[in-house]
Amino acid sequence: NDEIPIPSGWAGVWLVSDSVYDCQGHLLGTATHEETLCAESSAREWLGLTSPEYNTLPFACTATVGDLSLNVVCRAFIPLGLGGCLEEYNLRVDAWRVKNTISSTENFSRQRVGPNCGFPGTSCQRKRRTAVLIAPAPKSCRTPVERATWGSVKVRYR
Repeated sequence: NDEIPIPSGWAGVWLVSDSVYDCQGHLLGTATHEETLCAESSAREWLGLTSPEYNTLPFACTATVGDLSLNVVCRAFIPLGLGGCLEEYNLRVDAWRVKNTISSTENFSRQRVGPNCGFPGTSCQRKRRTAVLIAPAPKSCRTPVERATWGSVKVRYR
């Protein structure tokens, strides 16, 4: 299940600004929204892997996560039923935090690979994201460990 944790130092409420570009660097659109990140929760939503265009793809991801950076590479292959032709999807996200700002670049590409693919059918997109911390993580992000709770869990599984 390729879970990618949110770095603990990134917890909080962020004002996020996205700019999306095509392969040639032409601006396709911008969006701004608030997003809450909770420490150690899954980064899949923040990375966009749960969005309608990605959530049906069988991405296999590797990640390097640290307090100041998050680097993710994901790949998926879909058979096209054309004698060995596959559609290959690649997603790379490089994000870094400096004080109260997270910056990231996301590169997404799709191409056909293998024999009998016919026309190449390639596409790509780049997203630049800037997020500014506007509030600390809400209490709903915190799940304190209580001795009684932990003890009852240990007893239950012994």
